Amino acid sequence: PVQVVALALLLAGPQASPPPQQQPVFRAGVETVAVYATVTNRAGELVRNLTRDDFQVFDNGMLQPLTIFENAIRPITAILLVDTSASMAPTLDFARQAAEQFVIRMMPGDRARVGSFSDRIDLTQEFTGNRDELLLALREKLHIGNPTRLWDALDETMNALADTGGRRVAVLFTDGEDTASAGVGREVLERAKADDLMIYAVQIRSRAVPGVERQILGPGPRTAPPRRGDPTPTQILRGL
Repeated sequence: PVQVVALALLLAGPQASPPPQQQPVFRAGVETVAVYATVTNRAGELVRNLTRDDFQVFDNGMLQPLTIFENAIRPITAILLVDTSASMAPTLDFARQAAEQFVIRMMPGDRARVGSFSDRIDLTQEFTGNRDELLLALREKLHIGNPTRLWDALDETMNALADTGGRRVAVLFTDGEDTASAGVGREVLERAKADDLMIYAVQIRSRAVPGVERQILGPGPRTAPPRRGDPTPTQILRGL
């Protein structure tokens, strides 16, 4: 009988203790948002000697702490868009020259793509800091068209800048007319705010030939009617 009991105990083996109860894990994080600022004086000159104490950042009315501060010229990734629609015919050379001056003054580390918008939107293939390539594209590769797809051009610009980091900029050289965009201006601008895209507009309009695009196109389905409640491009450009 003793042998049978010993065998039974051996088969049963040691009793495993119950696993300890896992403690819940809570995680928290803080998101750092980059805020780029360019400060100029009344003469339009860059102010370089600012410190952390000269800035306050508010989010929904609440003062936010500055976790990192750096006073330096930061490289930019830019897309230059020249309006090549019919309304720009009298002033296209001025717009092209303005875009060229931007390229010539690019800083080391800056990268850009150039393009045009009218009835279609064209952009060079890659971002580059090579001024010669960018100037050649501005002088020889701009498509000339009739209608103006300004909002669509901005939307496509945001797509092209989506995968780039750092300071992202869109520069428009345009008279502010939009006659053929499929996108809605208000929605495009809300996306630009959400994407933290900086938009600079150089508005160029002809006083000699006002309304030249409508004179060329005439009334018809290609001229998009204004949408109710949608700001006009001119109003937006003045507010940028």
